[in-house]
Amino acid sequence: MINYKFKQLIDKNEIIEHEKLLFDAFINRSPDAWINKNYKIINSNRLQSPFSLEDQLIFGIFHKNELVLSIALNLNLNEITA
Repeated sequence: MINYKFKQLIDKNEIIEHEKLLFDAFINRSPDAWINKNYKIINSNRLQSPFSLEDQLIFGIFHKNELVLSIALNLNLNEITA
């Protein structure tokens, strides 16, 4: 795994890149997905979670300093996701 780095995303610019990856992954490929119905479209290229950033842990894998994969975990068990 040379040139790959795994880390928690905290920086605002990294979160924006995560949101862009979500948009690319879901908006055209899965138009009926829960994410498309519940996330907010920002600037026609990002999907923003309905959950606050304080309630999420977001992790990413970088290849040569470019975010190539990310995942967000909702820590607020009081929020319904179905």
